[in-house]
Amino acid sequence: MAAVLFDKYFVLNTLGAGGTGRVLLAEHIYLGVKRAIKVIDKDDVLKESFYNEASVLKNLSHSGIPAIYDIEEDESHYYIIEEYIEGESMVSYFKHKSCDISHILDISIQICQILEYVHKSVVHLDIKPQNLLINNNKVYLVDFGSSIEINGGYRRYHMGTDNYSSPEQKSGCEPDIRSDIYSFGRIMEYMY
Repeated sequence: MAAVLFDKYFVLNTLGAGGTGRVLLAEHIYLGVKRAIKVIDKDDVLKESFYNEASVLKNLSHSGIPAIYDIEEDESHYYIIEEYIEGESMVSYFKHKSCDISHILDISIQICQILEYVHKSVVHLDIKPQNLLINNNKVYLVDFGSSIEINGGYRRYHMGTDNYSSPEQKSGCEPDIRSDIYSFGRIMEYMY
């Protein structure tokens, strides 16, 4: 995949793909730094998640959340250029790592600290092992495409992942921070 996007990002490979698009790993040609580029197809019925994610990320500044650097678009795609978080998903991490209770508690506390910060203005609505990255025992929360701003209204379609979504998300009721807390409980169950 030897492509150059926007005359400055050399695409190295694909990091992953999900319901609303895919994420590429790229290197900024001039700065020599890696970036994650989220690509969303303009024909995707959930393309509003692009604007939503960019709007939410621009207002967040936390060491456990990727920074947003830019947004771009071409004829067929929208792009969000974000900080590249090196690490592995919680799914991958727990496949090859045996964790004692103190390590699981440390991970849980870090997630709570991120959520405490996020919940000042945003409800994430897609807390799941695939959206939690771990690198050198540090936890990061990614993928804010499903999130809503607190007191900013909400979208009346189901977002999130079934095994981790709260009952109100599944039933179409208005979610709030309790929805993320429910998902966090499912994360703790997953880790144990």
